[in-house]
Amino acid sequence: HAQETNLQGFYINNITEFTNEKPYVIYGHGIFPENSDITVQPGAEFYFHDNSGLVFLKNTSLNIQGSLDEKVIFQGDRLESQYSDLPGQWTGIWFQEENSGATLKNVIIKNANIGLYSEVSNQPDTKFTLENVEIYNCSDFGLIGRNSHIDGKNLVINNSGKSALAIIEGGCYSFIHTTLSNFWNYGIRKHPSVYVSNSNLPESSDLPTSNDLEKAEFKNCIIEGNQSIELELHRNEDSTFNHYFENTLIRFDDASGNYQDNPDYDFENLGYFKNVYFNQEPDFKDPSKNELFVGLNSFVIGKGNNSTTELVPLDLLGKTRAL
Repeated sequence: HAQETNLQGFYINNITEFTNEKPYVIYGHGIFPENSDITVQPGAEFYFHDNSGLVFLKNTSLNIQGSLDEKVIFQGDRLESQYSDLPGQWTGIWFQEENSGATLKNVIIKNANIGLYSEVSNQPDTKFTLENVEIYNCSDFGLIGRNSHIDGKNLVINNSGKSALAIIEGGCYSFIHTTLSNFWNYGIRKHPSVYVSNSNLPESSDLPTSNDLEKAEFKNCIIEGNQSIELELHRNEDSTFNHYFENTLIRFDDASGNYQDNPDYDFENLGYFKNVYFNQEPDFKDPSKNELFVGLNSFVIGKGNNSTTELVPLDLLGKTRAL
């Protein structure tokens, strides 16, 4: 049910490899044609004007190999200090239907409308691999996966006008050592930090559609924010809905009991929740500045699963997690 769009754009036909020699300044939407394979070298920088972004068409792939010392940066083109953390300065990065997936390592995406939007890449060989990726200050969503296959490790998303992460219309997802938080302070926020559904977004005007949510697992993660409920699970009975949280801290204070009869929120069900903790203090350094490092007083210290940690032994700064 792809929607018609009227993006102002231009085809990028002549570049398949982006380097760090000079910054790239983009006006309008740069569209990579079908069957493109795009590579981005460490230290490359992309600056987007208002109403600008990147669009990947059918069978396109993106490979970004940033490093700890030379991260790849996507942000708006206004460099004055008052714009450094201002949301909604550019559109974002959009992978349209039947793309060939992407690998993003050591990447910062900030101040967009939707940082990263993946549509329908739900095959193991077309998955999105996100490692050491930071997405900040998006006016709508940090990351949307629509019937996609996404693996995130050392992924941090903070301060979104809607959700940090929205999983919609099913797919297959795995997040390890990922922080999904929302301390949005630019107005009222109606969405939780994390929204997981095998159907549409809640405000969608489309007819309800559903696809199997084969897997949505969160291990050694933090789901946090400045609202009492920061996780929403929305099941459409027409399709499979598999969710699993393990050794994860979740902000979920259902004081009014709205969720107590919903079996998806049965926190005693070990098929859904195992070693999950609620409403404890992660002791972030300064969420308003997107500094999500946990302090010495953090509840999560020592609460992770060691075998999961062995899969991601180094943190976002390249430091060992071993105690």
